Amino acid sequence: MRRIDALLSARGVWLFWLTYSVCFAVIRYVASGNLSKDDARENELVQAIALGYQTRQPPLFEWILWGVQQGVGTGIVSHLLVRYVAIVAIGLAAYAVARAITGDARWAAAASMSYAFTGFFGWVLHEWLTQSLLVSIACIVSLGAMLTFLHKPSTSRALVLGVAIGFGLMSKFNYLLYLGGLVLAVASRSETRARLADRRLLLSCVVAAACCVPYLWWLTTVHGDLVGMTSHVLGTSEKPHLIRALLGLGSIVASLVDFFSVGWILLAVLGWPAFYPPHDRRPAPSIDERIAGRAVVMATALAAISIALVGASKIETRYVCPLLATVPIWACARIARLAPEPRRLRRIAATAVSCAALLFAVRVLTFFDTEVSTRLSSYRVVRDYREFTVPYDGLAAELEAHGVTGGTLVAAGIREAGNMRAYLPDLRVISGDSSRIEPPPRRAGDRGGCVFLWKDDERDVMRRWAQHDLASAVRLAVTTSTMWGSRHGVWYLLRADPRSPICA
Repeated sequence: MRRIDALLSARGVWLFWLTYSVCFAVIRYVASGNLSKDDARENELVQAIALGYQTRQPPLFEWILWGVQQGVGTGIVSHLLVRYVAIVAIGLAAYAVARAITGDARWAAAASMSYAFTGFFGWVLHEWLTQSLLVSIACIVSLGAMLTFLHKPSTSRALVLGVAIGFGLMSKFNYLLYLGGLVLAVASRSETRARLADRRLLLSCVVAAACCVPYLWWLTTVHGDLVGMTSHVLGTSEKPHLIRALLGLGSIVASLVDFFSVGWILLAVLGWPAFYPPHDRRPAPSIDERIAGRAVVMATALAAISIALVGASKIETRYVCPLLATVPIWACARIARLAPEPRRLRRIAATAVSCAALLFAVRVLTFFDTEVSTRLSSYRVVRDYREFTVPYDGLAAELEAHGVTGGTLVAAGIREAGNMRAYLPDLRVISGDSSRIEPPPRRAGDRGGCVFLWKDDERDVMRRWAQHDLASAVRLAVTTSTMWGSRHGVWYLLRADPRSPICA
């Protein structure tokens, strides 16, 4: 119990999240240098600093990753640094906001550590998703900045709120839903409604808008079609409107379940007195707690209304879950108010530590035992990790043997493009399924050569996209020895004219 009590402090929260992140980062680094699909896509995007890269996401994540890669290179280390520093930031931000709401450092620490047993933060963010990391931080920080301003408005606090909003707007577009929910939550309370008329909030708006100006200017220069992109991503052009809307609303319900997974059950069991209908003698919630809860409800309602209006059918979990980023803070604040017994507090912290250890053990098994990984993925417990056993390191060595260490590599798939840049950092890579608007800029050394790379099942795709005869391609049969045994892969390599439009 003394060790658990030691974690229930600001220092304990730092220790928990640093240990958590270092352990998961090290096991990922040891397991494979291959990039996941999301990381490979980012690696293909950030070949140079730019005001924007794609219409489907603002560029803040790419800017951060590009900056990190200037120091540590283009490989897996840069992605692990960005990912796990962001996860630590989520834990620390949650602690700060929870402490402001509860006024109790011990319950704030429990709220922070409870993120470890949510499905989204405890599992998904270790490997997949990129911008969702930043927007989760933005939602938590925006809640804290808004509550701070409401308690004691000032110019400096309005400035901080503006920076938080600008950070969110440049992280991911779905942040707008949480921001709208937060504003509606403030407007719904008579005690705080008048604060929205405070002139200092104009400064917040100006600062937030200023953060977005570079990206918005870039969108106009490249004629970015946000409406068309949104329609494509959300699936608003297929099936009747009613069917699309019902599919989208069903996805929101599934996302609510997926966000916490067993976390819903654990919190309900550990803090069960807090979730019964309240009695008259129970202390009333603070304004902060009410706003924290209502912001999530309002944001989810806005998402549901938007889906119903536009008929969006392709609503993925990653679009909805960041809107729920402040739920653990609200839940622990409610438990701290209605069931504040010390033993309950310790049980929540102990459960968080246990869940983190269990997930670490499962992750080790799925990395180092492919049979376990395949079996668990068949039950949808984890994703299939076989992509991390693909011999991309051997493919990179084979390309080096063929003299391909620089110039332009045109790959049919984003995984090959991103991973080849990870292993061969001097390559300029272009992918057939890239989301970038403009090709990466050419450097002086890129004009000397251009090669095409594809897998056997991508031949037809490559032929249609590249508009080249692929008959003279060289077959690359790659075999590498790993901890999983021998791994095999077959790719095809074709040298192309560097002046070809597709190499530009």
